[in-house]
Amino acid sequence: MESKLCYRCDAKFEPTRSSQKFCSDECRKEFHKEEAIKHRALTGVLDICRCCGEEFNPNRVGQEFCSKECYFKHRYENDKILNDVVEKECNFCGEVFSTNRLEQVYCSKYCADSMYRKLNKDKIVIQKKDWYNGNRKRLLKNGIKVRKTTAWKDAHRDHCYKKNYGISLDDYNGLLGLQKERCAICGIEQEALGKNLFVDHDHSTGEVRGLLCHKCNSGLGMFDDNIKLLLTAVDYLGGDC
Repeated sequence: MESKLCYRCDAKFEPTRSSQKFCSDECRKEFHKEEAIKHRALTGVLDICRCCGEEFNPNRVGQEFCSKECYFKHRYENDKILNDVVEKECNFCGEVFSTNRLEQVYCSKYCADSMYRKLNKDKIVIQKKDWYNGNRKRLLKNGIKVRKTTAWKDAHRDHCYKKNYGISLDDYNGLLGLQKERCAICGIEQEALGKNLFVDHDHSTGEVRGLLCHKCNSGLGMFDDNIKLLLTAVDYLGGDC
């Protein structure tokens, strides 16, 4: 299993399981203490526990119970199995669903998770920023490795060709074969250029005309694809039309 960076202290460690985020139990406990402080500062209000009715300072947005004991007590005392299946309206999507659980208010886990994200936007933003800052070096390092692979480069080129010119990488390679890997105007070989030929297209219709080297492609662009100007340039140079 590959080494990881601790979610809190950025120390490198060997994880014992794939989901492990912290290098030690101390780091895990300190991280959750710091998160609690952040979210107490975020809410800044007192709430009333749904189980015991006592006031408490919530550690996160949407916290309904003052402790784990109250949470489990409320859950097992109130989340009872009904004798009959009843129909309820989902608190998130509004769809009617059937259930035999008294406390079930969402039709699916998707709706439950969606409501959680809706109620905890600020918390999720903070968590994502903290996670990125803690893993930025590793992500950048892995990103550089991925971008150097041939598969990524081909996928990126295919995406760009489809987005800008409406052709795939296979279409590009087919056109390159028809031109014998040479510029359609000056005939210079792609291998001699040391980089890929550019896709030339009609700016008014978007139709791909061929593959050109940088100089030929820029030259047509400078003349605005105007045939009359190009013929005038030929006359100016003393050539034959």
